[in-house]
Amino acid sequence: MTKPVDQDRIRVIVVDDHTLMREGVAAVIARQPDMIVVGEAVDDEDAIVLVERKQPDVLLLDLRMPKLNGVAVIERLCPKRPGLAIVVLYPLRSEQNSLLRLHKSLSRFVNSTLSS
Repeated sequence: MTKPVDQDRIRVIVVDDHTLMREGVAAVIARQPDMIVVGEAVDDEDAIVLVERKQPDVLLLDLRMPKLNGVAVIERLCPKRPGLAIVVLYPLRSEQNSLLRLHKSLSRFVNSTLSS
């Protein structure tokens, strides 16, 4: 019996409260042959529920969110999902201190500031 195609792909959840950013990142990921977006969330609380339900391989997470914040999400998820790769998008240099505190829990930091 062969495995379903999706089992061979990296399962990703994209979390960002900015629709354009979230949908744009999800669209780029969806074009990758070895990746699949299994969910999108607009806030931290939805992200936690979605990760628990969908069991992704990667969580792409905006650090600045409306309800909780990305740091709180990471602190909640890491004990429950130690194998989850977390990639954090952060717009401000001042937030690096929060990220550095969690550096052992994160896979990557990505500065999401757009510059001209």
